[in-house]
Amino acid sequence: MTQVKDAPAALGYKHPSSTQHQAMSFRFTRLVPLIALLGAPLAAHAYVFGDPLTAAGGKLAFDFNLRLRTEARSNTFDFNSLTNTANDDTFTLARFRVGAKYTASPTLAFYGQLQDAREFDSKRPNVPYVNAAEGDARADLRQLYVDLGDPRDSGWSGRVGRQMVAYGDQRLIGGFEWNNPARVFDGAKAVYNWADQRTTFDLFALSVVTPGETTPDRVRHAKLDRSDKDDLFLGLYVQNSGKIRNQRTDLYLLYREKTENSPNYVVAAPAFGNGSIRAFDVPEKIWTLGFRFQNISIAPLKGFDYTVEAAYQWGKARPGLPATTVTGFNWFDHRAYAVHAETGYTWEKSKFFPRVGTEYNQASGDKNPNDTKNEGFLNLFHTNHLHYGYMDVFAWKNMRNFAVNARFKPLVYLDSSLKKSILRLDYHWFWLERTTDFWYRANAIAIVRPAASRTGALPTQAGNELDVTWTWSPSAPYDVLLGWSRFEAGDYLAATGRADNATFGYAQLVVKF
Repeated sequence: MTQVKDAPAALGYKHPSSTQHQAMSFRFTRLVPLIALLGAPLAAHAYVFGDPLTAAGGKLAFDFNLRLRTEARSNTFDFNSLTNTANDDTFTLARFRVGAKYTASPTLAFYGQLQDAREFDSKRPNVPYVNAAEGDARADLRQLYVDLGDPRDSGWSGRVGRQMVAYGDQRLIGGFEWNNPARVFDGAKAVYNWADQRTTFDLFALSVVTPGETTPDRVRHAKLDRSDKDDLFLGLYVQNSGKIRNQRTDLYLLYREKTENSPNYVVAAPAFGNGSIRAFDVPEKIWTLGFRFQNISIAPLKGFDYTVEAAYQWGKARPGLPATTVTGFNWFDHRAYAVHAETGYTWEKSKFFPRVGTEYNQASGDKNPNDTKNEGFLNLFHTNHLHYGYMDVFAWKNMRNFAVNARFKPLVYLDSSLKKSILRLDYHWFWLERTTDFWYRANAIAIVRPAASRTGALPTQAGNELDVTWTWSPSAPYDVLLGWSRFEAGDYLAATGRADNATFGYAQLVVKF
């Protein structure tokens, strides 16, 4: 048997320099309060790992979340096997969270959460969002809010502070949890619960927090992440679960006003020209009106389910180009739309509990790149990874997507926790809605091919994607996810450059309680 003398080296670990060691020591000291916060309740009494952590007679509750994911990507950025970009790599993402909630009364509660997110052994810049990197977002304040009132009672309740916000399927408003830093907002949300009508009205005023922004001032003074003062997000979201039999109905009106193309994320020159690059999202003053319908139970529908969502946008926006190519500050008239429709069937009496489904997604693109109108749908604060293929090469913008999927429990007859594992297969067909506009990546700003590809004479077929995922929860604190995806390049890629297939594999472990 071969003996490994230096296990870390065998795994690809490089010993840090003295400067790196000092930086790592500084980062560790920032984690000490987190470790102490988690360890205090453990020392108080015998503890079974995975049980809830409480103190003060149950009024103080702690939560813990550790996520590790290793990804292997090939050609997912340029569909070109002749070049190796920073994304053609294998790397590891680590995220640690610890939170505490104090419930003073049924109508008053406080919650705080710290998070540390890192990207290890990667060729990508160590800055979030730069060249698709997830970067390092050092130990920081993720959430801190106060809850007023009880949302289960009739009448008003609210939440004020830094918080995660998600509605519906998170196509337009979500926490973006697949991303390592994820997404939170600063602001306030008020909820009116009309219990007799099984209807809630959510009103919110928010500003998105920009994780890991690397301006010199923030790095020098180790300042906490902050929200973008030039990015205001307002909304009314109405949810009803009884007006139409066995249907949840959502109606929403949203407004986003982003007046500056900020913040700045800085990386070392000359890798990125002048040494800085701006974050995604163009300036916009956009209204979004939409609805979402979803069945509540499959029993009355004899095993069938459905979801339908549609949205229409109007207002003003900057041109739908990457921020680094836009000059001047012209506002364009904006009109755009997006639709989603999904249905499926579940064999309830089957031990394999299989479900098969199909769905269609479409979002408008810009008709004429030479006029002063912008018709490309802007998907706001989405959680894109859940919907349009797990490789995240498409956004809900200038696209048409048809997909079929199946979900079942292949090991249900085993006498172990493996019988709970779920295998899911998804197959997607992708087209560009218009080749007078770009193929946009998940953030709806970055593009797959350069500006020269923006011509109506090109084929619209982008390609097909197969996703295979396997999930398993061996016991309460643990979740395991394995995934593999393959994208088969289509005619659009062949007409604009290299058209090599892309692959994406990953393994993820989550420990939470």
